[in-house]
Amino acid sequence: QKEEDIIYMDVGANIGSCVMQMLYSTNAKLIIFEPHPHNLQKLTSTLVAQPLEMRKRVALFPVGVGNKTSESLIYMAANNRGNSVVGTFVKDTDNPNQ
Repeated sequence: QKEEDIIYMDVGANIGSCVMQMLYSTNAKLIIFEPHPHNLQKLTSTLVAQPLEMRKRVALFPVGVGNKTSESLIYMAANNRGNSVVGTFVKDTDNPNQ
C-alpha cells in the first residue's frame, strides 16, 4: 500500500500538534475532528498557513465524534486547552476550590 493511500483520523485534534506531525512526516490523507471553538480557531489558522498541497490532504470536521447523536457542553481547564472534556466539568488543578 502506498503511503498516499493511507488515511489517518484524529478525533479531538485540539490545536493541531499531531495533525502537523502527520502532515509533515507522511504523505497520508487526514480526517480530523475538533468541536471546541477555541481549539478549532487555532487549528484552522495553523492549517490555513500551510501550503495548498498540504491543506488538500486534510478534511476537517468541526464536530465531536461519539456513538450517538446529541448535544453537550465542552468543559475546558482554565489554563490548558488540551484538557477538554465533553459533558463533565473539568477540575482545574490551579483552582482546587472548583
